[in-house]
Amino acid sequence: MKNKTVLYAEDDAMVSKIMSMILVREFRKVYTVKNGREALAVFREHKPDIVITDLAMPEMSGFELVDRIKEERPETKIVVTTAYREEADRLDGVIKLFKPIDRDEFFKCLRELGN
Repeated sequence: MKNKTVLYAEDDAMVSKIMSMILVREFRKVYTVKNGREALAVFREHKPDIVITDLAMPEMSGFELVDRIKEERPETKIVVTTAYREEADRLDGVIKLFKPIDRDEFFKCLRELGN
């Protein structure tokens, strides 16, 4: 995974800090943002290999972010993190991790995406 870049979008400051500390050990470059609008701007500028996003965020939801990314670069691997299982079921073509995120499940997902 050290040759991959990742964009991580999460509006909860504590969750973002913890996850970012994990991600920087696993990926070549990690871009961390706090809302969907920032995520889309960073995505367009840096074209990360993987996007990990919360669904419930201010300024632009994760749903809209996922739709825009799929329109612009459909090959991008996307992971959504959410506590709302029913809402996440509306999304196709993404990996879904439900909060609270299981550490082993998260690392398994990262390994699969990194290959």
